[in-house]
Amino acid sequence: DKTTNVTSIGYYYFDKTQGTNGRWMKIANPTTIPIVIGVLSNTVPSIPVDNGNYNTGAYIDLPAGKWMVNATLVLRLTGPNLANGAALSIRAGFSKSASSFINSDVPGVNYLSGSLVGPSKYGFMNGFVVINNASGSTQRYYLWKRPSESFGSATGAELLSYFGGGWGENQIVATPVN
Repeated sequence: DKTTNVTSIGYYYFDKTQGTNGRWMKIANPTTIPIVIGVLSNTVPSIPVDNGNYNTGAYIDLPAGKWMVNATLVLRLTGPNLANGAALSIRAGFSKSASSFINSDVPGVNYLSGSLVGPSKYGFMNGFVVINNASGSTQRYYLWKRPSESFGSATGAELLSYFGGGWGENQIVATPVN
């Protein structure tokens, strides 16, 4: 039952297949939880914010199963800071295709979101996307910059520097979920 208190310290997950209402199950050895780490791109050019779908070159290889993918990415403009009152809303998502954005294997929303607000040059993008790899084998999912928006005096022609690249704060990490 979801409301039962856990009586011993440790890592737990909720298993809906246990009993009528499910049950909290203790993970015997939490160091065995498979974590998958994505690969950032070292060749990403600076791209305009209003550029449509764009493959960043970053990716994650996921074994078969359902995965919660967390991505944190630095948003940095080349050139001057945004002006006061200017803002950029930037989106990204994952695709199985390296050549076009295909929204597949994602049972919910396939968006990571971030923003840059003037007077700044930096921002962060962060989000979780659930990917269900039902292929039966490991599948590569590419990180794509998606159509984004500009507000105030921002034009959308501003360039994102090294989006999806090797900034120290950037990461793509996946953990399995039921």
